[in-house]
Amino acid sequence: SSVVVAAAAAAMRARRGGGFRVVKAAAGADADADAEEEDKFLGRKGKRTGDEVSKYAEKEAETLRAGAGMQYEFGKPQAPQETWEPFAREARVGLVREYAKGAGADVVAASLHICVEDDAYESRTSVCLPREAYIKRMDKLVNEFMQRDMSYMSEEDKLDGDKVIAAVERYLFEEQQYRPPTGWREAFSPYRTYFHNVIAQKVGIPATLAAIYIGFLERLKAKGGLACGDVSVLLRVRRGADPTPRRPWGIKAGDAVPEGSVVCTSDMVVRQQLMALKRAFWPWEWDDSRDSGFLLAVESAAYGKDDRMNT
Repeated sequence: SSVVVAAAAAAMRARRGGGFRVVKAAAGADADADAEEEDKFLGRKGKRTGDEVSKYAEKEAETLRAGAGMQYEFGKPQAPQETWEPFAREARVGLVREYAKGAGADVVAASLHICVEDDAYESRTSVCLPREAYIKRMDKLVNEFMQRDMSYMSEEDKLDGDKVIAAVERYLFEEQQYRPPTGWREAFSPYRTYFHNVIAQKVGIPATLAAIYIGFLERLKAKGGLACGDVSVLLRVRRGADPTPRRPWGIKAGDAVPEGSVVCTSDMVVRQQLMALKRAFWPWEWDDSRDSGFLLAVESAAYGKDDRMNT
């Protein structure tokens, strides 16, 4: 009988233990499922991790599809060469055509051709610089001047060239606050040379300010606002001991040109902008006493001068 009782007790312990293990396994499976379910949620947002990963993957795939065919340099997206190169080529052709017209060239259009070519080449953009937007900005300046300033001038004053010139310069250089840079180093900055930057930021080298002045007068004349006759735009050429850039100014076409100044034409202003850009990007030293930096570059290369680099 004792043997039977012991066997029964062992059987009961075995059944209890097995049941406990079954319950424990079931509880463990439920806990793992709950933990896995909790891991799929992101705090109070109520969003599953799997859904977020899928959304990010879709966004990344969309970005890759949008950037298909793009070229990258130093992390900056660039359009393929066949996209931006036509912009630069067309701008160069337009600049040559305008420059070939000589003094009769549209100085605003020619200056903007320089900007378009540089923007296409430097930024490798897939969208051409909006040249027409800056031309419209020039037209807006002229329209505003005629409506606000010339409308209050008498017919007698409109025939007086000195008063018209004073009104134009007061509008451009006082009301609109176009001015040259204050330092001589900034006078050769590309940012202060390109027409679209200058007309927007209102600070530019004298040559670009002269382009704005000449373009303003040309458009004013086309609208019948120069009944006083033609106006010549002057630039200072002799700086002497004062290297500070000076803004252009105007005189009546028949007046004598002051000493140390020169009458600007459209092709001359474009040429001066190109020379300023050449000096800005020239890798060697270039002092004011020289018209070109080529000799300094040759001396640096041949004699090992330390102006810029020792090659």
